[in-house]
Amino acid sequence: MSTALLLAEPQPDTRTFLERHLTNDGFQLVGEEVQPDLVLLGDTTALDECRARHGDVPVIVLGEPESDAVDRVRALERGCDDFLARPFNYEELLARIRAVLRRTSPSGHETFRAASISADVATRCVTVEGSPVALAGKEYELLLKLMSDPTRVFTKEQLLREVWGLSLTRSNEDARFACLSSPSKALGRRPRDLRDQRLGRGLSAAGWVAGTTRYESGVAEEPALTPFICTTCGTQYAPSGEPPTACAICLDERQYVGAEGQRWTTLDQVEAEHHGRVERQEPGLLGLGLEPAFAIGQRALLVDRLLWDCVPLSGDALAKAVEAGGGVETIAISHPHYYTTMVEWADRFDARILLHEADRQWVMRPSPKIEFWAGDRLRLSDDLELIRLGGHFAGGTVCLWRAGAGGQGALLAGDIIQVVADRDWVSFMWSYPNLIPLPPHEIARIRGEVESLRFGRLYGAWWDRVVESDARAKVLRSADRYLDAVTNGR
Repeated sequence: MSTALLLAEPQPDTRTFLERHLTNDGFQLVGEEVQPDLVLLGDTTALDECRARHGDVPVIVLGEPESDAVDRVRALERGCDDFLARPFNYEELLARIRAVLRRTSPSGHETFRAASISADVATRCVTVEGSPVALAGKEYELLLKLMSDPTRVFTKEQLLREVWGLSLTRSNEDARFACLSSPSKALGRRPRDLRDQRLGRGLSAAGWVAGTTRYESGVAEEPALTPFICTTCGTQYAPSGEPPTACAICLDERQYVGAEGQRWTTLDQVEAEHHGRVERQEPGLLGLGLEPAFAIGQRALLVDRLLWDCVPLSGDALAKAVEAGGGVETIAISHPHYYTTMVEWADRFDARILLHEADRQWVMRPSPKIEFWAGDRLRLSDDLELIRLGGHFAGGTVCLWRAGAGGQGALLAGDIIQVVADRDWVSFMWSYPNLIPLPPHEIARIRGEVESLRFGRLYGAWWDRVVESDARAKVLRSADRYLDAVTNGR
C-alpha cells in the first residue's frame, strides 16, 4: 500500500538525504525495473527517456540552482508534472509530491474514514476532525496494520515482526494489544480509544516508531530503542533498535568515514570513557568540553543562558556547571558537525534549539524543540545576535556577543571562521578534513559581512583557538590574504 517512488538523483549527498527522509515518510523507493507511482528526477536531460520508459507516470523535476522561468516552462512543456529548483526545502518538496499524487490519482482512489479520522491512501494524508496530522512512515505502517483487521488482537511480536521486521528475544505470547504512544497523541486518542472504536479497515497513516507500548491490565512496556552516536563526527541519531547503516554527516564530502569504517557508540559509553571539562574563558563566558576529546573534539560555550555549539551531554559535571551558570534557555549551533546531542541538552534544560533553515536536511534527530530560522540575522537579546555567514555550510552561523571582551565585543565563530596555528590569522574552508577551499566570491561575501560587525576577540571551535585582540582586523586581512592567494597565486 506504500507509494512506489523512483528516485533518479545523480548527486550522492542529495540522494542520501532524500532516501532517508522519503523512506521515513513512508514512500517505497524502487528501481528502474519497477513501474513507480511517481518519479523524482534530478536531471532534466533524462526527462524524455523517463517518459519513454514509464509512460504517464507523474514526474517531478529537481532543477539546477540557476534554473529560471524559461527552464521551468520548457520542462513542463516536455512533460514533467512539477518543477522545483535547487536548493529546495524538503517540506515543500513533500507537499508537491502529495499534490501531484492527488492530481494524478484516479478519482476513485481509496479514502478510508473511521469516526473522526480520515486517510487518503494515495497521498498518505491523515486528518482528524478535518485537521491534518503529521505522521512518520512507521506510524503510518503500524496504524494501517492495526486497522487492517479491526476485530483481531495483534501481539507485540507480530507487530514488531510484520511492521519493523524485528523479532523479540523474550516471549510475550500473552500480549493482547500493542500500540505506540506518539501516533495516539497525534491523533488525539488514547491507545484504548483506538482499540475500542473498532475503526474501519485501511487507515493510511500512523504508527508508533518511538515508544512501543503494550497495554495489558494497564501495564505499559517499552522496547529498547537507542539514540546511537557516530564516533567520527559525534552526531546523535533518532532512537532505533539497531545502529544506522551509515552516517549521512560523514558521507558528505565535508566530513569523512574513519579508516576503520563506520562506528557507533552510545551516550552511556561516552560517559564511561570521557569526563566533562569546564573552564571560564572570560567573565560571563564558560567553556564546556570532554576529556579526552571525543569525535571532532570541539568545545561549547555558555553565555547569558545561550549554549553555543554543542558537545555530548556526558555525566553530571557539565549539566551541574550549566545549572550553576543559570541554565540554558536557547541552544544555537554554528553548523551540522556540532549538532551532536543537542536534543539531550534541550530535553534536560527544556531549552529551544535554533538552527538555520538552510541546514535543515542535516538534522539526524528531529525534535519539537528545534526551531529553524531564516535570513541573515537573528537578534536574541541586546547583547547576542546570530549571523549567517555561510561558507562551510549554507546555514553556517556565528554569534556576536556585544558585551564580550570587556565591551569590545566577541565573535563566537566555531570553525565557520577557522583560527589557525598562528593566532593572528584565520582561514575559511568548505571542507576542513578534505582540504576543499571556498571560491573567491564566497570569501568576498563573508568578508563583507564581517566588516559590518564590531568585535575585538574571536573564539574558535577548540579550547586554544582564540584570537585574543584586534580580531576583526585580523579576520579581514586574512580574507584579503586568502583572496590574493587563490586569484594571484603565491
